[in-house]
Amino acid sequence: MNRANAGRMIRDARIRHGYTQIALARKLKVSQATVGAWEIGYTFPRPPKMVKLCEILEIPVDELLKAG
Repeated sequence: MNRANAGRMIRDARIRHGYTQIALARKLKVSQATVGAWEIGYTFPRPPKMVKLCEILEIPVDELLKAG
């Protein structure tokens, strides 16, 4: 699993949608540190958050999974 690729995908989609890490974190009810950890590939979103994240950022779940 290459979480760094998934993290870049999350970061790029977040920026493309005009969200800051804080704004995205609030929408997902997680901390900014959690979003940052996803983006650098330190951690990977758990399934319930991943689904919501993908909805918000308009990323197909399977595409994020393949990247990770």
